[in-house]
Amino acid sequence: MSSAPHPVLANSRQTHVDQPGTIPVLHSHELFPKGIREVTIAHANMQYRLRITAQGKLILTK
Repeated sequence: MSSAPHPVLANSRQTHVDQPGTIPVLHSHELFPKGIREVTIAHANMQYRLRITAQGKLILTK
């Protein structure tokens, strides 16, 4: 198993990721760089779409 940091978390401004019981914070500008408004998330052999709506809300769909 690789011990390399998660690529998004490695670049995150969150500083307390390694503390027990702390939930990592992912900032939306890190998930959606340079005007990207939709990303695909692979989880448990499924693909989900996470997108930013015109109103600036996040929508996750299967």
